[in-house]
This record gives sequence, C-alpha cells and structure tokens, in this order.
Amino acid sequence: MLARCALQTPRDSVPARFLGVACAMAPHLNPKELDFITGLNAAGKGPVEIHAALEKKRSARGISAPSLPNLRRVIKGQTYKRGRVERRGRKPKVTARQAHAINNHRRALIQKADGEKEVHWDDILDKVKCDVHPSTAARHLRKIGVDVLIRTPREKPARTDETEEERLAIAQKWVRRPETYWAEGLDLAMDNKVFPIPTLPGAKRQLRLAKVRGHLRTRSEGLEHGFTKPNNKKHRGYVGPMVNVCAGIINCRVRLWEYLPKTWNGEVAASLYRGPIAKALRKWRGEKRRYHILEDNDPVGYKSKKALQAKKDVRITSIDFPKYSPDLNPLDFFLWHEVDRRMQLARVTKRETEDAYKRRLRETAMKIPAAVIRKAMVNIKVRARQLIQAKGRNIPRD
Repeated sequence: MLARCALQTPRDSVPARFLGVACAMAPHLNPKELDFITGLNAAGKGPVEIHAALEKKRSARGISAPSLPNLRRVIKGQTYKRGRVERRGRKPKVTARQAHAINNHRRALIQKADGEKEVHWDDILDKVKCDVHPSTAARHLRKIGVDVLIRTPREKPARTDETEEERLAIAQKWVRRPETYWAEGLDLAMDNKVFPIPTLPGAKRQLRLAKVRGHLRTRSEGLEHGFTKPNNKKHRGYVGPMVNVCAGIINCRVRLWEYLPKTWNGEVAASLYRGPIAKALRKWRGEKRRYHILEDNDPVGYKSKKALQAKKDVRITSIDFPKYSPDLNPLDFFLWHEVDRRMQLARVTKRETEDAYKRRLRETAMKIPAAVIRKAMVNIKVRARQLIQAKGRNIPRD
C-alpha cells in the first residue's frame, strides 16, 4: 500500500521533460505559413532566416515554431507536399472577348518593349490572367482572324515619331485631292524593283516553292511530298541572274519599263530622267510646263544632286512622299505583286534565255488592263484616309 502511494507522486514534482511529448510539440504548419515560407525561400532567404521569421511570427500568438531540421525538410519539399493542380477533364476555353483582350495586351506589351526585348506568351497570359496553354491562346486568336506566330523581325528601318508625323501630314494633304487626280491628274507613278531571271525550269519551280507561305495540313503531314519548301540556307540553288527594273504607271497603264545597269547611282538616275522617263511623259502626257510624278525618297538615285538637276532640266516635280512608306506607292502595294502573279500563271516549262524572260516580263506588265490599275491608283486616297485614322502608323489592312 505504501509502495503504491509512493508511485503516485504529485504532478508538480515531475520535471517538464518527462511530461507528455504531445503537449510540447509545435503545431502543424497551415497553408498561410507554407505560403510565407515559400515566399521567403523564393526571395533568397536561408533556412535560418526563415526559421527566425517564422518563430517571431508564431511567438506573437504564443505558439512554438517547428525545429530547424523540420523546416529544412519543408523547404526541400520532403514534407508538407502540396497536391498538383488538377489537369484532367475538359480543357479551359477562351471566349472571343478574352481572345480580343489577349491580342490587345499582346500589342500593348510589344509597343512598350519597343523592339528592345522579346515578349513571350507567358508575359501576355499573365497580364490577362488567363490560365490556358499558349497553343490554346494562339488557336483562339486565329479564330478571330489574328494569326500570331513567332516570326523573325523584318530588317527594315524603324519609323520614328518624326517619320510618323510626316506620314500623317502628307496623308492629310493627299486626302483632299479627288480620286480622279490619282487616276488621271498624276503624270507618273514610278519605282524600282529587283527581279530574278530564272531561265531553267528547276529555277522557276524553286522560286514558286519559296513563295508558298503555308499549307493546310496536319502535324504528321509536315514532311510528306507537297508540304515542304526549300531551306534558304541549306538548299540554296542558282535561280538565274538578277535585274533591276524601273517601271512607271501613266494613265492607268504601265508605260515605262526600263532595265537598269547593275550599279544604281545618281548618274544612272539622271540619264533615266533625261531619257526614257522624259520620252514617256511627252508621248503619253503631251508637252506640259510641269510634270508631277510620284516616287519614293531614294537618296542614292532619285534624291541625288545629279537626279535633282536632271528633273529640273526636263521640268519634272516630285510630289511630297513620306519616308518608309511603301504602303502609299501603288507599285509597291500592287504592281510588283500583280506582275509576279501573272508570271507564275504562265507556267512556262521550257528553257528560256535571259532576253526572252525579260521580254515576257515586260509584256506581262504592259498587258495589265487599265481598269485593274485604276483601282490601285484610286486606292491611294483610301489608304491616305486609313493612315489618318491610324495617326501615321501602319495601315490596319496591311
């Protein structure tokens, strides 16, 4: 009886380390504390610093913190593993409204980057707060008519604010002119273009293959016959010599088609003004006190000192044309593509000499009907109006 009483020692006389272990253990970490630990770890804090911060946070509530070894296991992901986000079932959709928002944020981020850094899908989707895969976003953008792919930047001079202001100012002048001025009042619209001269059938085919932009195909059909195109670096073949052409539209017809020497400079441009251009203007526009022509701002040829003196001698005045504006020159936005399209439709399979190909190229350009070219000339005023709406930037339709 005395032995039993001796075992029943009062609780206060027992050391604290012999009390129940469960009473001394730290409580489990809750989700907010796990987020707190993850954030500090992402910020570069070490386990000792995180443990001190967590201990301070818990001491304010009178709760003990976990031990440092346990915290290290949490940071390494050995304990307190969180479940992965559920990916089964139907994939999230993108509404048309969200697709337009994605496109608007895409353009805004690219304009903000100003060409100095890349903008990726993750940046765009984080901005929109849309939790979908980039391929899903790209697919829904195609549904609203926006074909977004990673494409290499065009190696063209970037338009500055001053250039866009110049484009806007000239477009405001052009839009006041009637459509008949561009179709009938303008004496000449001209430009230069370098054309390849493929004389062999294989060279013609290679050019046609290189012009194809895409195929309607499945992923598995990518390497099948008819779905490939030659690689410019690995499969470069000789497509023939290159020739520089100066073409001009007079009275809604191609009345000037002059082959130029390989070297283009002010002297060649001056002889061009005094010779073929002056002759074509007198033949198709008659004798006038002043001829008004449309040409781009080529500093090597059209704007050189020799060319300016030649234009003065033959009474030619160039109307104001903004820099870096091929979208306002009818030869750039219409004629060159139309000539190339008609040449491809001819499908000449036999071997041609260089002179024969050049003759066929000239005949193709000069046979384009006046009604077709008139639509392009009248479209200059439409483009000037669109340029004003775009405040000097790119025309939306281009």
